[in-house]
Amino acid sequence: MASLNMQGPFPLRDELVDEKVSVEAPGVFALGYLEGIDFVVLYIGRAEEDLNKEIKSWVRRHEKYKVFKFCYAVSAHAAFERQCKNFHEFGGNTQLHNSEHPVPAAGVAWPCPFCT
Repeated sequence: MASLNMQGPFPLRDELVDEKVSVEAPGVFALGYLEGIDFVVLYIGRAEEDLNKEIKSWVRRHEKYKVFKFCYAVSAHAAFERQCKNFHEFGGNTQLHNSEHPVPAAGVAWPCPFCT
């Protein structure tokens, strides 16, 4: 079974994002809801610079996004690779709300290490 290896889940509210995601850094996040004690992943996202700001942009965007998990990354490239990993492990755009495969940062041509 796939594992996110992220902190959380936490309720997707501005004040909790501020409390839990306190470092301005790149990172990856998952949005979803709880089914009992299980975190149901609906969306995998990333931030190239400010994870807190990116997660907060999703507050109240979709009625099923009730909780979030997150992890910091050492660079925008590391965040991209982690997003790709989680995207593939959790079913890609056939099972997630992500409409497309993660794309690299503007101006770079990073390949997905998980596409064959």
